[in-house]
Amino acid sequence: MPNHQNDKILFVVKERQVYGGTAKAYGLLNSCKFVAETLSRKGIPSEVVSVLDNNFIDAEVARFKPKFCFIEAVWVVPSKFEVLAELHPNVNWIVRIHSMIPFLAAESFAFEWLNDYIELRKKGIKISLSCNNKRLYNDIQPIFNYVSYTPNIYIEDTEPSNLTFDFSAKDTINIGCFGALRPLKNTVKQAILAIKFANEINKHLKFHINISEYEQALAGPTLKNLREVFSNISAELVEHPWYDHNDFLKLVGAMDIGMQLSLSETFNITAADFVSQGIPIVVSKEIEFIDDRCRVDVHSDKEAIKALRYAYYKSFDDGRVYHQRRNIAEDNREKLQYHNHEATHAWITFMQNS
Repeated sequence: MPNHQNDKILFVVKERQVYGGTAKAYGLLNSCKFVAETLSRKGIPSEVVSVLDNNFIDAEVARFKPKFCFIEAVWVVPSKFEVLAELHPNVNWIVRIHSMIPFLAAESFAFEWLNDYIELRKKGIKISLSCNNKRLYNDIQPIFNYVSYTPNIYIEDTEPSNLTFDFSAKDTINIGCFGALRPLKNTVKQAILAIKFANEINKHLKFHINISEYEQALAGPTLKNLREVFSNISAELVEHPWYDHNDFLKLVGAMDIGMQLSLSETFNITAADFVSQGIPIVVSKEIEFIDDRCRVDVHSDKEAIKALRYAYYKSFDDGRVYHQRRNIAEDNREKLQYHNHEATHAWITFMQNS
C-alpha cells in the first residue's frame, strides 16, 4: 500500500448552537469519527474537529496541516474559502454533502452555495464537492463538476457503558425511533404505525425518541404533533436525552424493535447502531444495509406492519422466535460489513486518484 503519511485528512464539523450554548451534531460527528478511525488504521492520518463557526477553521488547519480538509455538510459561506485558500494554499478543500436532494431542496441556499463553491475553482482555489451516498453522487454529478464519492463507514468497536436500561415488562413492546426530528424523517407517521402494531399484538407501547434543546428549537412542529399523538391514548412517548455513543448503544440494546422509515436518507447511523446491537429494525428502502424483508415502502401501511410483525414475531413462547431474530441480526450485520468493505475501498480509491 502506498505511504499516505503526508496525505493527512481533517474533517471539520460545525457545532450546533442552542440557546446560547453548543450541542454537538451527534450523528454527523460520530459518522466522521468512524471514517477518520478507519482511514487512520489504513495509514492515512485523519482527525475530526468541531468548530463554533467558519472563523475557527483556520486555526485547526494551521495546527493539523492536512492535505485534505473535508467540510462536513454545506455550512461554510463560499466567500470564506477565498480567505482560507490564501492562508493555506496547499490544502484541498472538499465540501462533503450528507443530504439527499429532498433535504437540500428544503434549504434555500444549498444549490446556490454549491454553485458558488465550484465557481471558486475558476479563481484557482482548490475546492470540490463530495457525496457520502452513491445515489446522491449520481444525482449531482451531471450538475456539478469535480464531485467525488466518499461514503460513510460504521465501526462497531465501542467502550463499556455505565448506563443500564430495563424496559423488560412482558406486556410492553419498546420501539426505538431515534435520531433527529425532521419532517422528512417521518417520525409522526412511524409513531402511528407503531401504535397500530402494538394494538394488533395486544402490547402496551413505549415509543422511544431522542430529544434535546436543539431538537425542541429546530423541530418544534414535529415534536409538538408527536406529543399530541400520544396525549389521549395509553401508549407512551418516552423522550431520552442525547447520550454519548456508547451509552446510546445501551439504550438501543434495550429495545425490542427499531424503526427508521425515513423519506430521505444517505446512510442512517441509527440503523447501523441497531445492527451493531443485534436488534431488528424496520426501515424505508432509502436505507440499503438492512435485510430486504425489513425494508418497506413508506407509503404502504400494510408493508410496514408486515415487516414489524416479521421482525418482532407475536409469541415469545415459540422457540422459533430467537432463531428468527438471530437470523435477522446476522443478515443485517453481513450487509453492513459488506457496505463497510465497499466504503473503505471507495475512500482508498479517492486517495489514489487525488
